[in-house]
Amino acid sequence: MNWIICFIFIIFFVSISIYVYMFYPKQQIDTCTVQEIYLTTPDEEKYHNDCLHPCIRKMSNGRYVMVQSPWYHCQDNVENPILYFSDDLMRWDHGIVVADTPEKGYNSDPTVFEENGRVYVLWREVDTPFCEANNTSIATVGVYTDNYGKSFSNKKLYIANEERKVDIEMSPIVIKYKDKYRIYASWYQMWRKDRHNLGITIWEGTSLENPDFKLCKKVPFKEKMICDKFKQIKLFGHYFFFPKPHKFDLWHFDLFEKAGNLYMVASEEDADVVMLAVSEDWENFRMIRKPLINALCMQNIVDYRQKYYKSTAIVEDENIRLLYTANPSGQYFTHKLYTSLIKCAFKE
Repeated sequence: MNWIICFIFIIFFVSISIYVYMFYPKQQIDTCTVQEIYLTTPDEEKYHNDCLHPCIRKMSNGRYVMVQSPWYHCQDNVENPILYFSDDLMRWDHGIVVADTPEKGYNSDPTVFEENGRVYVLWREVDTPFCEANNTSIATVGVYTDNYGKSFSNKKLYIANEERKVDIEMSPIVIKYKDKYRIYASWYQMWRKDRHNLGITIWEGTSLENPDFKLCKKVPFKEKMICDKFKQIKLFGHYFFFPKPHKFDLWHFDLFEKAGNLYMVASEEDADVVMLAVSEDWENFRMIRKPLINALCMQNIVDYRQKYYKSTAIVEDENIRLLYTANPSGQYFTHKLYTSLIKCAFKE
């Protein structure tokens, strides 16, 4: 009988050890490096200095450019692309509204790309008059500016969703790949109230000024199992839990290049974690197991549950400067921009 009890104890101990090693929340961010970024919006009564979907790039002249879309109190009619230029990553003001609220439908998911001083801003439009004119319900559109947003080119169509709302692209990101331009997007299947990520789509074109993008690939995203689902108890001032692991469901992401590889900072719709993934062939991504940031780990520090909707990143030597949105305490319909420096993030 004693050996049976001993055997059960060993199995239990090994199982718990494996669970803790593989799934119990960890993160790469040092909480001491977390800083709130100063950001204002052009119309505070309309946008309330809100920031939900940032995309930041370092320009060829050393300055920084960002586009973001507010989503104050989950209002789609304020989810418009706002463009900023700054010499300081920690301060963004005097934003420029690139596209205002349409007569119907809404804007979302902006991204920015800079080349030789010209800045392109792309975003999605959903059920807008422009979509109707192009016989689609969802379109990725864009403009460019040569003078820091004093004027913009005419809006042009980059991607039209051919399968309407059943099979759509979200969170488009523009990257230069060899002698072509690519638009990567989160590939989602929509069916009634259910939706699930199927991977990423890759569109290629030869020009951003005169868009000629064609869908070249749909690539499954190999998602790891994670474990971070709001089931926890507070004990001695810290949160602990052992819920069932689940598969990370890719939602919004951003991309950056380093040493010939393409890296992705990715979040899921549940907004529990921000993960890092790498692709050597610029198509198939492999997730790094340890999250960059984890909502449960941060909850132990700030004493409330944050949600991480979409992140962006700047490479600083061998480190990642992660810029991400989260909710201030008790304000789950307000979104602020934060940053943390993650050291040696490229080492697994």
